[in-house]
Amino acid sequence: MKSFNLILFLLIKINLLAQVNASFTSNITSGCSPLVVNFTNTSSNAISFFWEFDNGTTSYLNNPSATFINPGFYSIKLVAYNGLNARLKIVHDIVSWEIILFITLLFMSIELTPIFFKMMLIKSPYDFMNDNVKALLRAERGIEIKHDFYKDRKGVHRDLIINHQSQKLLKEKIKLLQAQAELNEVVVESWKTKEIKNIQQNPEDYINKES
Repeated sequence: MKSFNLILFLLIKINLLAQVNASFTSNITSGCSPLVVNFTNTSSNAISFFWEFDNGTTSYLNNPSATFINPGFYSIKLVAYNGLNARLKIVHDIVSWEIILFITLLFMSIELTPIFFKMMLIKSPYDFMNDNVKALLRAERGIEIKHDFYKDRKGVHRDLIINHQSQKLLKEKIKLLQAQAELNEVVVESWKTKEIKNIQQNPEDYINKES
């Protein structure tokens, strides 16, 4: 029979002015494998928790459970954290409402300042990132944009869009047509030279053909 013994102790993280009391209980502390233990969190003045079960698993739940397979002794750790609400409650008990209002406004300004700053910007970092992505896509497709390249009849600046890929295909097509025209000229000249030579050697054949 495999037996277990759990060593239960607490690890409390105490913030400034926060009276955090971390505590818990378990339904069993020893038994046979596999041993499933249910933990009940009895902490006070805490808003979040972190459990270490010494079996390779952890949990952020308020009342977790853990399974122990290998026999031995296990050290269970509970870390209890308080937060802003707990600190404000303690401040409320020891200071005046003016200080409470100041602290509240201070935290609000810290949270809202980045939002207002972003709203005041003409372009945010996300806008520049989006522009960079679009520029890379245009570059892959061979498209170039020259901003404010010319003015229209109304004097409004316009962008010049250059499609290098289409220009490349157009140049290749023009060269191909030119090459075909040159080859046709060579073929016609060769046929003409050959026919002239045949006429000079056998003119009667061409006279009969004409008749």
